[in-house]
Amino acid sequence: ETIVIPDPGPGEAVVKVQACGVCHTDLHYKQGGINDEFPFLLGHEAAGVVESVGEGVTDVAPGDFVVLNWRAVC
Repeated sequence: ETIVIPDPGPGEAVVKVQACGVCHTDLHYKQGGINDEFPFLLGHEAAGVVESVGEGVTDVAPGDFVVLNWRAVC
């Protein structure tokens, strides 16, 4: 399946992920313990390179190396 990645919106950045951890939360998703809409990609602790930024983004720029964790509870 092909996933189309949209351009970043205001305050957003697109990151090309180079490494991603899989933790126990991801196993809960896979086993049906967390009811979210599928399909989606597992893995929420990642590192990569910023590819593009949206309007108003000033703290990162294309080419910057970043780490991210979009799920605050982990």
